[in-house]
Amino acid sequence: MLVRMRNASQSWVAKFVAGVIIVVLTIFGFGAFNLFTANEPAIASVNGEDITERRLASEMERLKQAFRSTYGDSVTEADLEEFVNEEFALRSLIDTELFMQASRDLDLSLSDQAFERVLRTDPQFQTESGEFDEELFRETLERGGLSVQTLRGLQEDASVRSQLRRLLEDTSFSTNSETRLAAKFDKQVRDISVLEFDLEQFENPESVTDEDVLSYYELNTDLFMTEGTYDFEYVELKREQFVSDAELSDQEIRDLYEADIAARESNAQRRGRHILIKVDDNRSDEEALTYIAGLRSRIDAGEDFGDLATELSEDEGSKQDGGDLGFSDREQWVKEFSDALWSLELDEVSQPVKTTYGYHLIQLLGVEELELPTFDERREDLIAEHRLALATQALKEALTEVDRLAFEQSDSLQTIVDEFDVEISEVLNVDQFSVDGLMSDARVRSAFMESDVIDNGFNSRVVQIDDSAIIVGRLKDRTEPTLRPFEAVSDQIRQKLAQDSASSARDAKLDSVLTQLLADRNYDAASLAAGSEWVVYERQKRDDFTVDPAILAAAFAQPLPADGERVIVSADSEFTFTKFIVTTSRQELADYALLDASEQDSLNETSINDAKTRAMSAFIASLRSEASIKTELFAVE
Repeated sequence: MLVRMRNASQSWVAKFVAGVIIVVLTIFGFGAFNLFTANEPAIASVNGEDITERRLASEMERLKQAFRSTYGDSVTEADLEEFVNEEFALRSLIDTELFMQASRDLDLSLSDQAFERVLRTDPQFQTESGEFDEELFRETLERGGLSVQTLRGLQEDASVRSQLRRLLEDTSFSTNSETRLAAKFDKQVRDISVLEFDLEQFENPESVTDEDVLSYYELNTDLFMTEGTYDFEYVELKREQFVSDAELSDQEIRDLYEADIAARESNAQRRGRHILIKVDDNRSDEEALTYIAGLRSRIDAGEDFGDLATELSEDEGSKQDGGDLGFSDREQWVKEFSDALWSLELDEVSQPVKTTYGYHLIQLLGVEELELPTFDERREDLIAEHRLALATQALKEALTEVDRLAFEQSDSLQTIVDEFDVEISEVLNVDQFSVDGLMSDARVRSAFMESDVIDNGFNSRVVQIDDSAIIVGRLKDRTEPTLRPFEAVSDQIRQKLAQDSASSARDAKLDSVLTQLLADRNYDAASLAAGSEWVVYERQKRDDFTVDPAILAAAFAQPLPADGERVIVSADSEFTFTKFIVTTSRQELADYALLDASEQDSLNETSINDAKTRAMSAFIASLRSEASIKTELFAVE
């Protein structure tokens, strides 16, 4: 039951909070959780700041999800366990915490104007037409259990880290001598000869006996089990079932029409121009206000607004156009600026307006001409839109009730059926890789395949499909994995055993030829023993994608001896079943001055990026060396 309660607390509400943080702030798992996890067990501390067990678990899940997103269904749970471990995740969190602390120490901050811009441009808080909806914004935060202040803190953390990263990158540089030295080795060419040992040369399927195949099958039955399949039953509440056919009075429809027209008119684009006088280290707030008030008096006295903007405005982006900002939406500007511009009559000049940029004088130059629909043109659509909006709200309210019912009677869907008069549907014979029908939605697939559902028999968490439907399901039946018949897998086993035999023979031959070649340097004899010809690559570059990367890595891995003797090594292809003996006989270092312009540009960019990476690594290493880091998970260096 404790497991059930814990998972219930992480149902759609908690996951919605996570979604808001991920999408809006892109910092989920990177330091946000200290706002929510007071008095929780700490897995580590960094200069007195705790990293909690929950935060580590969240980082582990984030890393696993990154693997799933990259590799899709090919990644298994075993792969995730191998590549995503607690030490790796904790080291990442420690570095992130150090970076965040350094950002705060430098008094980096996020302006109100920048925070507002983030909110107004985020799709989470916009209508279908792309306009910021403050009611939707407040509702989203309320449903997710977030306050504006909490959201502001999260975004500031992300912003100051980004500022510090840019600061480090902007102060990184690469000297000409470094770039030329990099060119000397990165653009060098070498003479390479390659002897191939292809697996096909050694394949002999007839060498595998029936007894070999049967023995392998009997000793490795775990490799030949079927996937377990599941039958789920579920209920789905669709928005359409909440659409009412209730009639609206003519006055109610008229009110909807007037509100619609008012919204269209208030959202009409406006063309304005402005004069900006900044408040900064060289000018106090009072001085800026006094100065711009004087400009307002000069305009009242008859001086041209555009001429003053060109001469005196401190907005470099618009002053050359007389302060003209062109037509824009209301959401394009900070609230104070928009409120002033949208309150003006045509050609009217505002009083001084204070924003985070400084003080503005604003003049309205034009308003977008709208072709407004008539009442009769909008009547039926307004009725339909109103009913759909009511249905959307009803579905949201139903979601809360379904979540409660699914939790309170966790072993049945019947209470939901009775409450909402819906039918139970089924999806049969699916597994964790099914992507058809209902299971094509990753949110449903994830909810149905959770351990509490398939192992413990509980109802799934409630899944919201945008604003159109909600779904909750439970396991009806399952088919346990079974051993596939020998006849169904014998060909597969025979092929594997033949391949293993060929691989062993190939490796033995390569080792023999390589050992002899290193001893006698007889290249003709090596070719004869290998049964293949030497393939020669003259003046070979290291970035030639037509050559197997394993060959290039081996050929360029070490300097050539001063006596000119060939370097002889082996290499394994990562993309085929081929192995190689690689010899390198000559190198020719590059001259930056002789490279073409595109190669020089590429090297310059690479050198700068390398410098940025080194600067970031050195900065983090410096923070680590000076920090007090405590954890029992690994030894702190």
